[in-house]
Amino acid sequence: MIGNIKEHMDVIASDGNRIGRVDHVKGDEIELAKPRCAAPAALADILTDAPDERAGHTYGKAFRDIARALRRDFAAAPDWVALPRHEADIVALLDWCG
Repeated sequence: MIGNIKEHMDVIASDGNRIGRVDHVKGDEIELAKPRCAAPAALADILTDAPDERAGHTYGKAFRDIARALRRDFAAAPDWVALPRHEADIVALLDWCG
């Protein structure tokens, strides 16, 4: 998500109306806390803690979510993002979740 934000781009609300413009982007200035738990070795190939993935999965697409992202408010970023490839990966993820 952050990689898609460019200087001077329009900010569009969910109803399609232009609600603002991005003034300036300072590269990759987002600092996320380290994940609070370790990923199990069995899931290492489908879990990522890459900052761009974590930031991109922090919020939805509503105006308030976009506003928080533009303010670089990523305090609620997930520790890990799962990128399952098939049903067995989903089963393994759910087993890990308990």
